Amino acid sequence: MFTYDVYAFLNPGASLLFVIPYIDMKFSISPEQFLKPLGAFTSVGDFIIEERVYHDCTIFVNHKDTIDELVDLDIVYFDVILGMDWLHAFYSSVDCRT
Repeated sequence: MFTYDVYAFLNPGASLLFVIPYIDMKFSISPEQFLKPLGAFTSVGDFIIEERVYHDCTIFVNHKDTIDELVDLDIVYFDVILGMDWLHAFYSSVDCRT
C-alpha cells in the first residue's frame, strides 16, 4: 500500500476496502469525513461505526496496482482488508476447496 508492505486479508464478503489507524498514519494524504457515518459488522459479529475515508489510495499486489478508497477501520487483526470490489477488478477467483 503506497510504498509500505502490509498484512492484508482478502475478504470476498466485504464490499469495501479497509485500513487500520496504525497504517494510515503513514499515508501522505488526509482522510475525509463521511457525510453519514458508516456502520458495519466485523467477522466476529461486533458492530462498528466508521466516519473517515481515504480517497485515491494506491494498492500494489503482485506487480499490479489500482487506485481505490480505504475506509478507516479500528481493528488490530489485519493492516488492510481487501473486499469484493478489489477482487473483481483483478479477475480474482476464490478456490475454497484447496
